[in-house]
Amino acid sequence: MGEYRSYTCLDCGKSWEFSNYYLLYRENDKIVENLPLMLTCSAFSESDLKGTIFLTFCEDCNKKVKIYSLPDDLNEDDKQRCIKEIKGYMKHKRPKFTIKTFVEDFNQENIRCPKCDKQLPFEYSYSRCPNCNSENIIESVMLAD
Repeated sequence: MGEYRSYTCLDCGKSWEFSNYYLLYRENDKIVENLPLMLTCSAFSESDLKGTIFLTFCEDCNKKVKIYSLPDDLNEDDKQRCIKEIKGYMKHKRPKFTIKTFVEDFNQENIRCPKCDKQLPFEYSYSRCPNCNSENIIESVMLAD
């Protein structure tokens, strides 16, 4: 089930969305990132390329931190092939205001910002607007499957 959070700052009007977990897989010869919904989980399980993406936020850097990793159930050959493909994909994907990293053995208890080395939460919920730093924000949560 996918969780999607929507935020709106009541002071500056900025709106943004945030979800902390995505699946990465190949579909129709294209690498895609999607929320873990019933349809995408099926495509993920059938794909020859499998990866997971965890998204959190570093307040010190004021940037999203996108952590690419692998599922636990890959054999060594598939693991090495997926690592190479995901790292190549990361080089060409340039989201604005996002720090990207690859962690082979992801540990949700020890997430660090690759830029400043600050300890980061596994599940991030915005308490301030990243645009104007106001605490006057509204959060909406949507669960989807």
